[in-house]
Amino acid sequence: MTVRFFQTMFTPSVKAAQAQYGSRGPYSRHDDVATEPDALTEQEASFIALRDSF
Repeated sequence: MTVRFFQTMFTPSVKAAQAQYGSRGPYSRHDDVATEPDALTEQEASFIALRDSF
């Protein structure tokens, strides 16, 4: 479930700051991450279904 994380953490303003401070290079490898929404697997859905609290 990394797609939403990368979309949240690597906004255009964050990328601009990284470029300004010289750290954009290593982080640019995350630019090609798929943009499809993350889905729960059966294992995660089962775990959540068994919870009885918020």
